[in-house]
Amino acid sequence: MSHTVTGAAHTQHTSALRLTTGSSGTAETAALDRMKAVIVLLVPLLLPLVSAQTFRWGPCPTPMVQPNFELDKYLGKWYEIEKLPASFEKGKCIEANYALRPDKTVQVLNVQTYKGKIRTAEGTAIIQDPKEPAKLGVSFSYFTPYAPYWVLSTDYNSISLVYSCTDVLRLFHVDYAWILSRSRILPAEAIYHAKEIFSRDNVDVSKMIPTDQQGCDVPYEQPPAVPYWSYSTSDFWNYVEYFRNIGAYDRINEMARTFFAHQHLGDTLGYEVADQHEH
Repeated sequence: MSHTVTGAAHTQHTSALRLTTGSSGTAETAALDRMKAVIVLLVPLLLPLVSAQTFRWGPCPTPMVQPNFELDKYLGKWYEIEKLPASFEKGKCIEANYALRPDKTVQVLNVQTYKGKIRTAEGTAIIQDPKEPAKLGVSFSYFTPYAPYWVLSTDYNSISLVYSCTDVLRLFHVDYAWILSRSRILPAEAIYHAKEIFSRDNVDVSKMIPTDQQGCDVPYEQPPAVPYWSYSTSDFWNYVEYFRNIGAYDRINEMARTFFAHQHLGDTLGYEVADQHEH
């Protein structure tokens, strides 16, 4: 995660724009006209910011979320199967890893391969309201607010539907939606059913695109099933890059020593390469 996601609270917005009559109505009408003028001027400035996202007019929808959501069952690894376009997810082999910290916040580690390199993003997720545990907030920086991460439906073992939405002045909104799976492949009928659930809750997923999960056969999070030396050079460097990103330098040293020794380059070169990746 992956995966990052947002949502908005549903209010009766029609009454908010209703004008009163009389002299005060004239003033309110003028104020509303000025607001509309400002919005018209702002939209061209905001559009480039959302051009790579899914942009729609009107406020965010308010889909139903998973009842009796159990965070502990949700933790672990999820693979991205399909998504609404997102500028921060342009790679392949996208996955999201969730782990509970001692302070009860959730560590979020999103991983993707982009232009041949492993990219990671670490953030924090929290349950903002204990009464609605399926509505989490996620942030990837101390300087940004928590963005809603709503779990609409999950069986915890195979599939999860996640939604996120941000609206601007209730004039338009940018939304995100993800179909996640515990495995890299999800049956077509499961994907079809997932999209039906989104549509039922007024989330337009017609622009969803599949995530490439092909060629993601290097199990970075686990020791290789075969000796290090038998991997191709590209797989070796993929391991090095991944372990460097997560700070597992001991794994880099172990790989380098074995790999280069079997390439008849000696142990010293292996350690030198590992040292270069540590700094």
